[in-house]
Amino acid sequence: MPDILDIAVTVGQNFSQERQRQFAQNWLAALIRNEWPNSFSALFPAVKFPLIKAKASAGQGQWSEAPFMAFLHGEITSTPQAGYYPVILFERGFQSFCLVLAQGSHSLTELFGMRKTCAILKNRAPILRNAAPAWRQLGFSAGPFHTYSRGNTSSTEVADDPWAASIAFGKRYMVKTPPSLQEFRSDLNSMLELYEEVVRRVGRLFLQEEQAAEQLAASGELPRTAGLDGALKVAHHKTVEWKHRNSRLVKQVKIELGCTCQGCGVTLSSAYGRIGADFIEAHHLTPLAQAPDQGVELTAKDFAVLCPTCHRIIHRLGCPTLDFLRETVNPKVRAFYEDLMT
Repeated sequence: MPDILDIAVTVGQNFSQERQRQFAQNWLAALIRNEWPNSFSALFPAVKFPLIKAKASAGQGQWSEAPFMAFLHGEITSTPQAGYYPVILFERGFQSFCLVLAQGSHSLTELFGMRKTCAILKNRAPILRNAAPAWRQLGFSAGPFHTYSRGNTSSTEVADDPWAASIAFGKRYMVKTPPSLQEFRSDLNSMLELYEEVVRRVGRLFLQEEQAAEQLAASGELPRTAGLDGALKVAHHKTVEWKHRNSRLVKQVKIELGCTCQGCGVTLSSAYGRIGADFIEAHHLTPLAQAPDQGVELTAKDFAVLCPTCHRIIHRLGCPTLDFLRETVNPKVRAFYEDLMT
């Protein structure tokens, strides 16, 4: 059976040509999908890295832009679409490949789009580097690495590339002049040990942040313009507010401010009758997440009353001022509610 390095070189030499042929039952696709992960198991006994599994792909049902093999820690992720992990990637032009610590981007891209995702991943990369400070002494660098992404098929093309943006550190190898198997095994062993150190120090932090953003997206409260930082502020605001909400104070807010939404102007009794007469929500004008650690004494003046829709929209906007929320509401909507209540 060919070793892990032989397969990497073979892929670099043949992928561009084989990608023009049928994917199903292709010899190179089978080599990547099956024998490449097996070669990792042959190189490192399971007792060495028991929680790390190799997963390689050349595409699913059809060829991808470029193949890869990721090394996934069971406590962090089971898929290259999420978390962070070492991975063997080919650079544009297939003249080189690299062993890098990179990050999955699928969830972030779905939430924030490609450009914001690249910025988020780039900002996270130093966190990974700082969690494994020996990376430079072990022969790795911070790049840049020119990996494949959407349409990045030559060394001169430039496009948003989440994998390249996500890389914390790694090492480049040339297909025509590869290292010895002993050198590559040593580099891979070092990379996996650094990975385990990162797992101990960073854990599931990134995944938890993405889950918080996904929950906001599901409730319609994800700030569209503020990126991940804005989403985390809203999520923290909701968590702190839920823990510290004073039901007596909220009741007083409704008595003092009434039940007419200060965003869109609706009174829910006008739409639903008596059952909606006192249905309104209290919104902190200054998010509790921004309050000092020692706490503050809140009064009814620290709140606004909003209908459920405006309450979610103001969170989605990143908790701006009440005036900004009013400006966001279509004037025709406010006029409609005013006519409805007269």
